[in-house]
Amino acid sequence: MVYINEGSATVSINENIFNLDTNDCIFIHSNDIHFIRSDETAVITVLKAENEYFKDIFASRKLLSPIIDKHINVEMFLNSVYSEIYSSMDHSDIMADSISTQFFIMLFRSEPTSVWENVSFKNLHMPQLYREIRTKISNEYDTITFAEAASYLHFSEPYFSKVFHKLFGMTFTQYLNTVRIAAAIEKLKVGNLSVTEVSASCGFNTIRNFNRVFKKYTGYTPGDLPPDYVFLYNLQEDFGLDPTLNCSEILE
Repeated sequence: MVYINEGSATVSINENIFNLDTNDCIFIHSNDIHFIRSDETAVITVLKAENEYFKDIFASRKLLSPIIDKHINVEMFLNSVYSEIYSSMDHSDIMADSISTQFFIMLFRSEPTSVWENVSFKNLHMPQLYREIRTKISNEYDTITFAEAASYLHFSEPYFSKVFHKLFGMTFTQYLNTVRIAAAIEKLKVGNLSVTEVSASCGFNTIRNFNRVFKKYTGYTPGDLPPDYVFLYNLQEDFGLDPTLNCSEILE
């Protein structure tokens, strides 16, 4: 959950851009792809809730809009949690969890929500599927298509889409673009290929599309990428990529 104490910030969630001002708050589910960008004068509070602890609240429902209505006193809630965390009283951590639990229940009761699609995966061996499709993409990220990936697992495309999101916490396109951009960054750092050559070698059909996706995922154009830039998800040791990791990439 991101709360703007002072100033303004831009938050991207699953390719949707939200411009936030003072006292605005946005809720980001654990599987959402997101980043936060703000100027140096902004004051922002970020509260990260352990998905496992609150799974009974978050498991089956999702907020229709990530923007939390201003009638909900987020600032009071955050101050209460902050006071407990940094107090010297007994069991302050338990109290902070309790306050958070009550807040999230109230939030999901009062804000419009949707039910997660209930797809049966009971006959699938999910760890094996995860390894197979991840290896397939890592070996063929420059050429593989959604249809080819679905065919590889002998799934229909609609069913493959649901299984893939269950496995990786994002769509096939979002995952593939993440892998391609990570590869592109490594190739740009080596410096023996032009931007056009890097674009083509990573599977982008046009340089314009490559520049657009690269800027969205890194905050920079390929030509302006700082030499010491570190992509949150990189290609070291089998990609080092955990797309379900609950974290943000601070671009500025």
